[in-house]
Amino acid sequence: MDDFRYENREIRKRSHNLAQEGKKKRVISEVITFQAILCVLLAIILLVLNLFAAPKVNELHSHYQQYTENSNDWWNNFISVWNKAADTITKPKDNSVSNVQSAAGGEPNPFGPYNKIMSPPDYATFAPFIYSSTITVPVCGKISSVFGYRYHPITGQLDFHKGIDIAADYQTPILAAINGKVIKVGEDSSAGKYITLSHGNGLYSKYMHCSAIVAKEGTQIREGEVIAKVGSTGMSTGNHLHFQMEKDGIVFDPSWIIDFKSTENRDDS
Repeated sequence: MDDFRYENREIRKRSHNLAQEGKKKRVISEVITFQAILCVLLAIILLVLNLFAAPKVNELHSHYQQYTENSNDWWNNFISVWNKAADTITKPKDNSVSNVQSAAGGEPNPFGPYNKIMSPPDYATFAPFIYSSTITVPVCGKISSVFGYRYHPITGQLDFHKGIDIAADYQTPILAAINGKVIKVGEDSSAGKYITLSHGNGLYSKYMHCSAIVAKEGTQIREGEVIAKVGSTGMSTGNHLHFQMEKDGIVFDPSWIIDFKSTENRDDS
């Protein structure tokens, strides 16, 4: 009886072991099958990438190499685009700027209309100036030197031109650009004979290199009234008016608010 029981236990034990081994084999088989499927999928993915994506990857890599090898060319292209944008944004609305001459006041600006990407000094700005209306052109003539950096016609040194020069005949009347008050009349070795008008709210206009000053200091002036005469006093190479405007101590380009077309039929003689 005991032998029979022992044999039954052995049979059950062997059956259990066989069942466990079978289960392990099934698990191993499933793992191997899963790994095989995964390998096949990875192989397919790599094949697809090699066929379709590799050329693009190589192309991008080639572009990157060209970019890094030609970084200077990239920078030069960037500067070129920036300069074109600066010319477009800051180009004066005055069509007569194209008539720049070197007759009086200095050489035409060698850096372009607004000095490309050069920053202005602390006392100046290249930003557009907004005014309620256009102002009177102080004198009929041609612009001989624009606002911004230039080589000084006398010293030959690079300096910042604080206004615009308008070449005109000797003794041509100079008109007040805006209503204002004469706050200073004077003469020095650089500006020659000059007159300064205050227009309120920190806005001033200056007229330099005059042959004579007509308006008196302290008087109220109406726009278009004669205040001086064109000359070549001070540091000057010819008869012209240096016209300068500033707001709160910062000079800006008067071309932003001058209506040059208004002089087409004007006679200042």
